[in-house]
This record gives sequence, C-alpha cells and structure tokens, in this order.
Amino acid sequence: MIRGWSWRTPGETLSQMPTLSYDALVIGGGLAGASAAFALHRRGLKVLLCEGEAGLARKASGNSCGLVIPYVTDRPSVFERTYSRGFAFTRNLLMSELSSANLFSESGAIQLPSTRRLARLLAGEDSLFEGQGVRRVCATEASALAGTKIEKDAFYLPLAGYVDPRMLVSTLAHPGVDVMSRTTVSELRRQANSWIALAQSSGPIESAIVVICGAYESRALPCAAMLPLEPVRGQTLLVEQTEESARLKTLICFDGYVTPASKGQHLVGTHYRHNDPSSEPIVQDSEDILERCRNWAPALFSADAAPSSTRVCFRTSTVDRLPYVGMLPDFFGMSRAAASYQPGTDVGSKVPLAPLPGLYISVGHGSRGLVSCPMAGEIIARLATHEPLGDLAEVASILNPARLSSRILTAIRG
Repeated sequence: MIRGWSWRTPGETLSQMPTLSYDALVIGGGLAGASAAFALHRRGLKVLLCEGEAGLARKASGNSCGLVIPYVTDRPSVFERTYSRGFAFTRNLLMSELSSANLFSESGAIQLPSTRRLARLLAGEDSLFEGQGVRRVCATEASALAGTKIEKDAFYLPLAGYVDPRMLVSTLAHPGVDVMSRTTVSELRRQANSWIALAQSSGPIESAIVVICGAYESRALPCAAMLPLEPVRGQTLLVEQTEESARLKTLICFDGYVTPASKGQHLVGTHYRHNDPSSEPIVQDSEDILERCRNWAPALFSADAAPSSTRVCFRTSTVDRLPYVGMLPDFFGMSRAAASYQPGTDVGSKVPLAPLPGLYISVGHGSRGLVSCPMAGEIIARLATHEPLGDLAEVASILNPARLSSRILTAIRG
C-alpha cells in the first residue's frame, strides 16, 4: 500500500524515476475525490488518490460536522432534480453500504425561512415535494421538535442529519485505494490511450482514467484552467454547550446552521465571503454568525457566548451554482476552432463539443458537497466504465461540464 510517501530518492530526477501504473488516478483528497475513488474501486479498478496536503480532508471537507439535508421546494427545477437525487443517494449510501461505520446521525432539521425563496414557500399552500417528508410547521411545533424555542414558523426535515466529513472521506478512501499525500499533480500529458501525470514528489503516473477533484485549485492544471470557478471563504465555530443548548435535538438551519452538541460542543456556521482570500479567522464574522443564530433561536447562546475555536476554509462555487461533473471538454481545441470564425459569430452552435478521452472532473460542489459528491463519484464511475447511467442520466446531463462551453468560448474571444 502507498500511504503518504513517494518513490523519489535523493538526487533522482523525474525522468529517472519509475513510471507507476494505475487503472484510475484521482487528483484531490477531499470528499469529491474520495467519492470518485470509492466508486471506481468498487468496480474492481486499481485506484490511486493523490492529495497535495499532508493528509486527506484537510480543506473544505475538514469540518468536524457536515449537513445532509434535502432541497426544500414545491416545483421542479435543475436544483431540485440535482439535490433531491443527491440527497437520496448520499442517505442511502450512509444507511446501507456504509451503515457499519455508523457515520450518519439522523437528527432531522428545522429549516427556517431565511431567504426570500424559502419565505415564499412557507407562505404558500402548494404541496412540498413528496418522498423526503418535508412539511411546514408552526413555531410552537418547531420548538418542540428542536428542543429549544424557535421564533418563527419553519419547515421540518425529518430525514435530514449530519456526518463527520473527515470520517466519511477516510471511510470512502479505504485501504483498497492507494493514497499519496503531499503529491501535487502539476501536468497531465496524453500518451497513446492513457494519461501521464507529473508531480514533483513522485515518479510519472500512467493511468487510462484521470478524475480531477481539486476544487478551485483544479484550475492550476491547463486542461481545467478555463472552467469558471470561484473560491468562497467560509468560517465555522465550535461553541461550548450550555444547559439550554444541550437540549437541542435537531439541526437548525437558517442563514447559517447549528448542530446538536457533540462532545460538549456545537458546530455553528457559516459566514461566506466572496473574493476574500484571507485564511485567518475574522472576529466580526464569528459575532455575525452567533447573532444570526440568536435571531432565530434566541435561547441557545447568550449575548456573551464566544467560540472555543474557529476554522476557515474555502468552498468552490460555479457561475450557475451547480457542480461540474463528467467528461472534461477540450476547451483549448474548441477555442482554436472558434478562432477561425468572424467576431460576432455564434461559435457555440458551430464548434463541436470534444471531450478529452478518459479525463473527468468533479468540482464546484459549494456548500452542498455532502449531497452532491457521492452521486458525482458514481456518475463518473459509470461513465468511465461504460455502464448505463440509468437513474442518474438526467442529473449527469444537468451537471455535464460542457453545458457552459458556449459561454466559455464567447469569453475567450472577448
């Protein structure tokens, strides 16, 4: 097994190092990468998972708790189709194939109307989507379900729950998957019917299948550099439980969230900042998060409550707030073809989509990665092994990275 070491010896150059051979190479050791590695390995493939950090789940997947909640809506949309299917897929995985690991805490959740969309849904009379048990509840019932006073009418999500993402990643990247930490793939070269991955800390890696799951850092690879991705700074807090907060039985979701106490602490999050690269905690953000919590559930934390620790991480967002999952298009080849047309031409209708053979991507999962990543890994495994997409065909079409090819080509041409 390969666990966090490389083959390079002192003074040895990349060209002198032996080439490693795998059926599938997954780049990125967070939830997206571990999910893809798990889905490929369970089909009998020899899989290598490469991570640039010192271990798995060190970035956005490294929070102590993550929410598995359904998408609340009363009408079909690409978000409903994606996240309802993803929620069912993740929940089934946790409660069936991974049930022996005891990862999932099925607490239910109180979802408060913290956005205009949710407020409209709460005030409406149309039935909410069936199959996930979501229903409207008054403030009194919400308080009884949560175990603490809730100020507003809300939605109750009985099938929701939470996991420790670090434990989930560790379980998915089980001993059957080879893992190399401190290994950043800097270049991918196409050679015959396979890919050659180059990294400073290892020898060349040859693989017929490559899956890029490096979140925003995926753009460092030239083949993915044209994908419109944005890092979004998030800040979460651990807060010591109080006599009142220890009674909390469900997740509470608002323009943030708070979990039931675990080992005497609640995870409270999150404060998002776009276009902010700061990796240091911001005191005002912590105060804002706690104030939002008090607005919806005033009895949980006192005005002088303070975090015992604070964590900053960066999620990856896309322009349409849906992940990119599937075969990666050859954007460079497409841009060269588009250059032959006159300015103003609708190149998107004239330049054929050309996927890069054997190269897949799973990025842009934002704040719903626990719902979308396991399903994304399964989609990629089915595509890579030429299995029918079956029940995931519609979602695979929605999340196809080629959906933005016209926009990317137009941006390239200015």
